[in-house]
Amino acid sequence: MATGLGCAEIEFRPLHIGAERGMPALSLPHQPGWKWEERLAPGNAVERILDQESEWRPDLLVMATDGRRDFFDALRGSTTERVLHSAHCPVLAVPAKSD
Repeated sequence: MATGLGCAEIEFRPLHIGAERGMPALSLPHQPGWKWEERLAPGNAVERILDQESEWRPDLLVMATDGRRDFFDALRGSTTERVLHSAHCPVLAVPAKSD
């Protein structure tokens, strides 16, 4: 997406919510002018994502989504839905790979 938009300078900040042992290994593409900063944050996913969004002030927030997983998600909305309704920037939800 960054290449297609012709962004010469861009900063990516992958955020993993949870324990370090559950953090997926990332294969990050490197281009001149691209910066990467990986972060790990414990706690409630919605709260941590919104905290980081307020701190970073991104132009776009991209989230992998599994959709609704259980009865409580159906009642209160999935993590992505709750972030979407409270974020101060556009949110792009990308379906996670299914195994």
